[in-house]
Amino acid sequence: MLTLNFKLFTMINIKILKEKEDIEYNAIFEPADIENDFLFVEPKTFLIKWTNVRDYIRKVSKIVKDFKFNKVLLSLKDDENLTFAIEELYYQHYSFDKYKSKINNFDFNYFIISKIDDNNLAKIISEGVNYTRDLVNEPPNKIYPETLKMEAEKIAKNYNFEIEVFDKKELERMGFNAFLAVASGSDKEPYFVHIGYKNGNPKLKIAIVGKALTFDSGGLNIKTYEGMLDMKIDMAGAGVVLGLFDIIGKLKLKDIEIHGFFAACENMPSGKAMKPGDVVKAYNGKTIEILNTDAEGRLTLADVLSYISKHYKHLDYIIDFATLTGAIVVALGEYRAGVFTPNSDLYNKIEYYGSLADENYWLMPLDEKIAQKLKSKVADIKNTGDRWGGAIFAALFLREFVEEPSKWAHIDIAGVAYNNEIGATGFGVRTITYWILDTLKFSKIGG
Repeated sequence: MLTLNFKLFTMINIKILKEKEDIEYNAIFEPADIENDFLFVEPKTFLIKWTNVRDYIRKVSKIVKDFKFNKVLLSLKDDENLTFAIEELYYQHYSFDKYKSKINNFDFNYFIISKIDDNNLAKIISEGVNYTRDLVNEPPNKIYPETLKMEAEKIAKNYNFEIEVFDKKELERMGFNAFLAVASGSDKEPYFVHIGYKNGNPKLKIAIVGKALTFDSGGLNIKTYEGMLDMKIDMAGAGVVLGLFDIIGKLKLKDIEIHGFFAACENMPSGKAMKPGDVVKAYNGKTIEILNTDAEGRLTLADVLSYISKHYKHLDYIIDFATLTGAIVVALGEYRAGVFTPNSDLYNKIEYYGSLADENYWLMPLDEKIAQKLKSKVADIKNTGDRWGGAIFAALFLREFVEEPSKWAHIDIAGVAYNNEIGATGFGVRTITYWILDTLKFSKIGG
């Protein structure tokens, strides 16, 4: 049985100083006023034009890595930015090189002058984000349904979380037929995982759902070579769930109820695979005509959302993160996720906490005229329509499986979960973390 080992923060050390100590350092970085230019003052001293603390740290980190500075002294204008600064340092110095035979190890040591001496919160959040990045960056022969399920079991054991794991036989009995149709072409066993945590008198009761296709070939509607190259990332939504629960477990949060769900499988072509034209009955009883086997993520999420709607009616919100459509990338590009929800207050929360996290969102329409295209001639609905408004069609499809859409938001992260320059981004983990922390008044993050 495969065990995955993740390493965190091996290249970076951060020390908080109450005042400037007599230390040797290679460079000191002071943030200049944003009106000033980007200045190289001396070989070892830089003044940096910045728009916010994350932008400042990004520029600092690039210089430090380019010049191979070993010891760096940082000055921040505002101590309230300390958490964001430390998070961004860990984020910028992340690397995924565990499979390289030769690694150029180089330690970076940062000294930050601050009245606040506790950087544990920033470190915990960064560990969760980078854990998500590790999971998404792993190759598909290392992360597959069983190993992804095992990661959830490991987190549940470490932090004493509730966990339920349903295997193929149980899912057949339960009626997860849409999910099992997607899984049918692969030799890898599918799993549906629920991980939960409840403490005290919950001020927020929420479910986070992640799409968990550990590899998506497209099935019989097989993808092109280029389209298949990065399909190991199609479980990034599940990565958000696991990274978030890693953070919650370390912080031992009180007065919250949170549930994480994902249905893990591969979408592969074989003689057992679902076929265009198949009709399946989803968990909530609706029948689906499968016209395109590469529109598979919505099928897996359909059963999960139906299950939550039936068994967790008391929750305040249900939010799913899914690398669902290429259409959202065409619409919004690679730096903004699309949010679909009929609840403007829910969107405002996501957008606000996303702005603190440097994770950008855009509210997309749930166009009822496009909803008419869901109708099938042989079943209740079909899983794909024409080429226009593909991300909207997918969101409207998911809405069919949510009993109370006002509690629900679908976040399409297909364009933001992975970047060809830096790999997996961990997008979404910080947004939900900040929302939870601010709701619980755990920290100064937020309003």
